[in-house]
Amino acid sequence: MNRFFTSFFVILLLLVQLAQSVYAEDNNLDDESNNVNSEEITYVDNNGEKNMEIKEDINKWLNDYDYKKYKVDFTKIKDKWIDLNNKLRDDLWREEYSYDDKLDSTAQEWAEAMEKRWEASHKRNIWDSYYNYKKITNWFENRWVEFENINRATFSESIWYWNYSCNWDDCTEQISDSVKRVYYRYMEEKNKKYQPHYKALIKEEFRKIWLWIAIKELNKGKYEFYLTVHYWTSIL
Repeated sequence: MNRFFTSFFVILLLLVQLAQSVYAEDNNLDDESNNVNSEEITYVDNNGEKNMEIKEDINKWLNDYDYKKYKVDFTKIKDKWIDLNNKLRDDLWREEYSYDDKLDSTAQEWAEAMEKRWEASHKRNIWDSYYNYKKITNWFENRWVEFENINRATFSESIWYWNYSCNWDDCTEQISDSVKRVYYRYMEEKNKKYQPHYKALIKEEFRKIWLWIAIKELNKGKYEFYLTVHYWTSIL
């Protein structure tokens, strides 16, 4: 009988140790999983210092775009765009637009996404409707950007693509002329029923602009660019 109880307790002890080992291994796996998930949550969450550090790193990476490769002075293009916008707004007694370069990365990211797709589109996913406001809003929020709602206005995304040619040492004038044509295409909506780009140009609630252009060289001296403009109220 004593031998039976001794064997029973030995087996029971071994089972307890085995259970503890499995439990510990499961906990380690959970910890690793939680570490990954917490990193992902930090990445998309709108709170916390770590989040801001990641955001700054992403902006540094995104803003490293070599316009010199395409012989273009992007500052002059931005000046041209906002001058055209503000001349219109001045005529309508609207507050002038100004740039906020801190988050040009959203416009840059989308311009580069279109360039890689060879398609000018607002669709974040191929199965989305053409301009899915909710999906685009979520896209901004996943990049720590939330806009103030003023009279039901928050932001607008305007896009376009255009071709241009240049065989000179400086192609700024050539691409600027094409960018100006995009602006006038937007202005052509003024007397039309559907006028989303024109409304973005003149909307009283909008105050700021993020602008980016991604360039693709088609062949020697032939280029196309993909333009993204984010007009918005203010950042919460």
